[in-house]
Amino acid sequence: MKTMKRSSGFVLGLLWLLIADVATAGDYTLVMGKAAAMCQHMLKIFNEDMKTFGELKYDQHEEFTAIDWTLALDDFCWRAHLAQFDIDNDGHDDTVLKHEACLRGVFTDTIYIYAEGKHAPLPPPHFNFNIGVAKDVTKQASGLIGQFPHGQYELRKLPKFREGMAEFCHHIGGIARMNPFRFGGHYYLVLDNPFKQPPYDGGKRFTAIVRTDKQGHLTDLCYFATKKFTRRDADVID
Repeated sequence: MKTMKRSSGFVLGLLWLLIADVATAGDYTLVMGKAAAMCQHMLKIFNEDMKTFGELKYDQHEEFTAIDWTLALDDFCWRAHLAQFDIDNDGHDDTVLKHEACLRGVFTDTIYIYAEGKHAPLPPPHFNFNIGVAKDVTKQASGLIGQFPHGQYELRKLPKFREGMAEFCHHIGGIARMNPFRFGGHYYLVLDNPFKQPPYDGGKRFTAIVRTDKQGHLTDLCYFATKKFTRRDADVID
């Protein structure tokens, strides 16, 4: 009789663990950075967004809206936003220019860092970022995030995956959406391609959280994996 009770208790405990696992499971899994409170916090946000909206909604969270962006230019396939914040976490505010341009009908992002505001473009109404001067403006930046080699940001802290006889790095490729945020008094950056479709990268789509220095050199902190992608959002140009 005691053996049956012990067996029943074991089965009930196992069922509880299975139910708890299902209850906490979401569209995203955290595959690197599990010990970091920031990564766990963002995992919860990402999965809540996927459950509620079917995509990530950065503008619904104070972590992202803590950064006060100014729309400096909006010209169909050519957008620019400016903000002042300490993107490299060195104790001094920087000017950050987020530039969005169309790639295959979808916006892709590049971020320019002007350390401590040096040589930064003027805010509206004096902002000038037309085709003729954009190259000069961006040359003044101390750092650049984006324009990755071969259009891919490789996730080098993950084991490579094999296809046939070749090995490849998991990566975020195609377009790159970049969304800085603040957590615990520090600034980070989400890298994502929400539109990446199968077949891709071992059957998964990845999102990364990184931190940057003033030159735009990135340190990977969290990787998230999902098999879902966004078919269309407000940034798709007809």
